[in-house]
Amino acid sequence: MGNLSCNESPAHVAIFGQIDAMEPIFLLSFHGLKSVHALLSIPFCPAYLVALVGNIIILYVFWNESSLHQLMYYVLLILAITDLGISVSTLPIILAVLWWEAQEIQVRACFAEPFFIHTFTFLEYSMLLAMALGH
Repeated sequence: MGNLSCNESPAHVAIFGQIDAMEPIFLLSFHGLKSVHALLSIPFCPAYLVALVGNIIILYVFWNESSLHQLMYYVLLILAITDLGISVSTLPIILAVLWWEAQEIQVRACFAEPFFIHTFTFLEYSMLLAMALGH
């Protein structure tokens, strides 16, 4: 077996060794629309910036204003964090494809992106459901 650390158990090496050996995944982006990639990025870039800046402002105000440390504002804080997580896990890859014509993504990144999208979406909908049931 050799010297395996905690993160390198035989199962870990068997699974992730195969994943690391895989070729990068080829992204097709918006097939046939390469000439309008700059135009397609126009709605994505401001949406990403608004989501990023808006949620960071919410986090900053919450941390600096002690009167907001109540249950209702904690729920809004969690919604801001989940919205930030969804934005950060999806839009940078879209913008990389549109601006720099990135055509490859590593297999681990390809698996991580839907994991984070679904995790943050589940958290956001769970918070919205809790808010609806609690009202």
